[in-house]
Amino acid sequence: PALSVRGPELRTSLRIVTVGWMFGSVWMTAVGGSTMLNLGYLAGFTELHWGLLSATMFASTLAQLPASWLIERTGLRKGQFMRSVTVSRAMWILVGLAPMALLLFGPSALLRTLVAWGVLTIIFFSRILDHMGAPAWINWMADLIPPRLRARLFARRAVYSLICQAAATVAVGLLLDAVVGRETRVQLKALEVSASQVPALVWALLGIFTLAGIMGITDIRLFGRVREIVRRQPVSPIGLWEVLREPMG
Repeated sequence: PALSVRGPELRTSLRIVTVGWMFGSVWMTAVGGSTMLNLGYLAGFTELHWGLLSATMFASTLAQLPASWLIERTGLRKGQFMRSVTVSRAMWILVGLAPMALLLFGPSALLRTLVAWGVLTIIFFSRILDHMGAPAWINWMADLIPPRLRARLFARRAVYSLICQAAATVAVGLLLDAVVGRETRVQLKALEVSASQVPALVWALLGIFTLAGIMGITDIRLFGRVREIVRRQPVSPIGLWEVLREPMG
């Protein structure tokens, strides 16, 4: 199937695969690390919340099972990848709006609890949708990228994306350092500071999550220019157990 995309079209497609993740790596960097820490402090995350946040990374991988089954049923990958992951990335903009609720409606213990659980729920469903698109992308790229180019392509893709990732890490760190002093950071960690006392941090988090969401969506929408490769053999009906039986065996 890879031979159906050749020449200039193949070169353009491989450039998109590379450039797309340069945007995607910025999204991945910006929504984690110190950004998520500061959001958690504002929302009053307890040890339970932090533990569940880590657990969502692993629990959401189960979504790859029905995603793989859908690919086996339909033989299509592009639509499944683009729809699910676009919505997944857009949901991080909602995460950025969470501290705004704390700023607008005051330091209420009930509101903090609602925001904390709301953030966890949004992130969990975002990660589920992200994993719904992962098998489709891998399967699609396996047909698109010729084996002779695969190692070189992913090596260069990693180099370019790491440069963007490093720049995003420094930029986010400098911005958060500029709006939150050392003393305030200690108070934040101890849950002694409300959103109304650090409005600059709230706006910074909103800006970071919104920009990250836009960068993540841009990554996925670029793939709209890459052609879907439809396998020639007809797709036969298959159950979820059949999808699991062979690799498990």
